[in-house]
Amino acid sequence: MYTIYMSSNISLLQRLASTAEFPSYREVRALVEKSEGSKERVEELRQTILSSTPGEAKIFVPYMKDIDERAVTCFATYSGKLGTDAKDYLAALRNYRRDVLKVLEQGLCQKSQTADEKTRSDRVLARTYIWLSSLDMIPLPLMTGMVMDRVWKELEAVKEGYKEVLGTNDLYRCNRYSRWIQVSRWFEAMVDTMKIPCPHTHAVDDYTEALFRTIERERELDARAAVDEVSRNESMTKTHHTTH
Repeated sequence: MYTIYMSSNISLLQRLASTAEFPSYREVRALVEKSEGSKERVEELRQTILSSTPGEAKIFVPYMKDIDERAVTCFATYSGKLGTDAKDYLAALRNYRRDVLKVLEQGLCQKSQTADEKTRSDRVLARTYIWLSSLDMIPLPLMTGMVMDRVWKELEAVKEGYKEVLGTNDLYRCNRYSRWIQVSRWFEAMVDTMKIPCPHTHAVDDYTEALFRTIERERELDARAAVDEVSRNESMTKTHHTTH
């Protein structure tokens, strides 16, 4: 899961740095500040970001230290999970977005000389502003040292959670599916955050897949049989409900 987190966030930075067409920074600020009725448009722009041709993520490198310091400051008093709808998290996220954009404005914009450079910088600001908005989904902060540490700790807590709830090393006795559902919600923050960059493409639900894959890595077992078994059971259940 941690490897997936790092990979998806590197990909995100590349797309935030894309040179593809995008509304201006002023336009997206007005859109988000409007709030009411703009949720669908923000979601559309977020999908545009994800489908953009990747740019050069190194454009963020000179500002990563400052962005990380803003994350440390803004989330200093928030000890809960990242990426949730907790009131304190949303408040910290708004402050973080404001501070990150200030860092990028002072860095990127001041260094932009030509018209092309100014356009590129403006698009980076606009994409970052949209991504860190919480109208249509609740994002994680950008991947910096502090955030990586927090994500690692959350995944460590998940590992202890499924050990505590599951209490068995036998992956292939999957008849008691309610136990998998109970455990799978330990992955809520990470899976919910990744639904947009990593759409559902596997045989079972997102939470069960995440659970199996993590157990597979931690215990060096092949989870494919368990995934197939759950998938078959879900298909049989759907067929039963359809025919009755």
